[in-house]
Amino acid sequence: MSGDMEVNNWGSSRIKVQKFCYEWTISNFSLFMGGLRRKIQSPVFSLGANDELAWCLRVYTNGVDEESKDHVSVYLVLLSRPVRAIRAKFKFWIINSHGEKYQSRKHTIAISFLLNQEWGFRRFIPRDFLLSNQQWLLPGDQLTLCCKVNIVGADFSMPGQTMSPAIKDLKHILTYDLGELWENSLFTDCSLLVAGHEFRAHKAILAARSPVFRPEDQPTLCCNMNIVQGSFSISGQYRKLAIGVPSNKRPPP
Repeated sequence: MSGDMEVNNWGSSRIKVQKFCYEWTISNFSLFMGGLRRKIQSPVFSLGANDELAWCLRVYTNGVDEESKDHVSVYLVLLSRPVRAIRAKFKFWIINSHGEKYQSRKHTIAISFLLNQEWGFRRFIPRDFLLSNQQWLLPGDQLTLCCKVNIVGADFSMPGQTMSPAIKDLKHILTYDLGELWENSLFTDCSLLVAGHEFRAHKAILAARSPVFRPEDQPTLCCNMNIVQGSFSISGQYRKLAIGVPSNKRPPP
């Protein structure tokens, strides 16, 4: 910094990161490897008293597809969340018979988790290697799997000595949440036919976006709107009508 410059104001910014680690012990693991069950799911867990976020782990003993059928696959799954999107990094490893970490695999880029979406490693460890080293990796016929999660939270600003949460653009968050309703066809109550394609939609949102769907203008249409044919030339125009935001819009990080 130049000696001629006098600092009259200062500030800093940071991203809040919450960290926790979950340990899961699966007993009689060789029975699962023998084909008794292909998918094993852990109990639900959360970060301390934070009930808004609920997670679980899933293990697929025969992989999840043809390429991973000779491996054990491991995944982290978000089961519930607050309104805002959740971004997280994660790391998996096995605890061996000496209490040491083994086969550590991590995802270093923060991922945006959707509900019930699996993120992990489909070829985490070869099945044959795991079975041929049972005394080391499966002591007492138990697999101990650990998962460390870093939840990337909201941005914070620090002017001087006072720290306060940064103000978010609520309009972007609202349109993103409405977009998720549309993308995942959640709680839809009608269908529209657009250029030969059927789209699930929400009567209330359509009525808010266009007077065509309002009871005072089209009482018969709104009261009996199950499948309605539209005259839009492309599905993107329908999307703007349905939720009012282009598909590539996302709330700011």
